[in-house]
Amino acid sequence: MDAERLNPKPAGVSKEYQDQRAEAVESLRELLATGDRPAAEVHERMEAIGHGRRQVDFAAKTLGIVKKQDRQGGRTRTWIWSLPSAESHSQQVGEFDVTNWPG
Repeated sequence: MDAERLNPKPAGVSKEYQDQRAEAVESLRELLATGDRPAAEVHERMEAIGHGRRQVDFAAKTLGIVKKQDRQGGRTRTWIWSLPSAESHSQQVGEFDVTNWPG
């Protein structure tokens, strides 16, 4: 079987749309490859290169982005985004470690 038959695209999804999503994933990966970044900066930079909020959210979900709050002196909260570690990402995409198997 070919990949298209195993994982067909939903009706109405164009090749251009799929390419834009793939570009957003790659752009986000490159942006976070140098280290953690505040979410506001991520959205700002991604928008500057032409990716909308929905594309960024899709890319973050696809990559398994780790989002955590950084409280700086009291009430101020900043969301920090980072790429997952290799171990945590493999857990997120459905792989498992047999030493942790609950069954």
